[in-house]
Amino acid sequence: MLQFAKNIAVGMAICIGLHACPFGLSLASAHTSIPFRTVNGYILVVNVSVNGRGSYDFMLDTGTNTSLIEPDLIASLGVRPVDRITLSTLTVSAPLPRYFLESISLGGVDMHHVEVLGQSLSALRGPDRRIRGVLGLSALREFSFQIDNVHKRFDLLTDEEVSRFKNQNRVLVEIAQDRILVPVTARAAPGSTWKLMLDSGVSQVFLLEQRILNTGSVSSGRKQSAQFPGATGAAAITRVTTNLSEGSAATLKIDSLEVGPVRFSHLPVVVVGAKMLSPPPGADGLLPVSLFRLILFDRTTSSIFLEAN
Repeated sequence: MLQFAKNIAVGMAICIGLHACPFGLSLASAHTSIPFRTVNGYILVVNVSVNGRGSYDFMLDTGTNTSLIEPDLIASLGVRPVDRITLSTLTVSAPLPRYFLESISLGGVDMHHVEVLGQSLSALRGPDRRIRGVLGLSALREFSFQIDNVHKRFDLLTDEEVSRFKNQNRVLVEIAQDRILVPVTARAAPGSTWKLMLDSGVSQVFLLEQRILNTGSVSSGRKQSAQFPGATGAAAITRVTTNLSEGSAATLKIDSLEVGPVRFSHLPVVVVGAKMLSPPPGADGLLPVSLFRLILFDRTTSSIFLEAN
């Protein structure tokens, strides 16, 4: 049955042409614990200072390889753009001014020469006008980190601290242009495996329509029965909102999805249609951080440690 459309804010942004710098180039020497608050139950918001000034709320987004800042904030800091660069979301691309900040400080840890794009964050500031920017993984590439959704804490960890975690629940991941691709298994996936980007900017799993078996039975924007292995129910219509635009997608349920030791049953997913832009090469969709009680990313071994809710 066709259901009423609902809005899902998507924090994912993909920057075309940014410096492709892999995790692990620098030794992470800091250990700090940063409290975060949540907006709409899944958007993580942390407090930062920029160029030694202010106390600003930024969204922490593990699904983007760039950082964003509100135009009025960057103007107040007196920072001039160096050029323009293309930002792509799930639905559209647009050229945006690029800046380099002297520093962003997070919990007393300074990140220097941080690349940011100037963009209005209306989709984020609608539910919370205090949000002034987005902190992406390119700014955090030298750190291992832990997201604790129970205690609402974001930890930057030293390599020594990360090495103390047991290995039996680790999942090896792929690092592609400052994005973390997590292997998951599902009957609806070709070869039973998807690679999903670890993303703290979405509330549900997103999947590319062309990466689901028998995709002819799924249609974004129209009511159709799901007749492919591993999915149940009928397609429902969902509005997908990004920082740049809105689009429509279908929602279905996957009967089983496994991420290392964690298994989900009858999990709702958003199926991104062919008319919407695809994630980077090698990625089949997005995996929400909010699905887990705790996630630890170990940059030294390119692996994650998971605990289920």
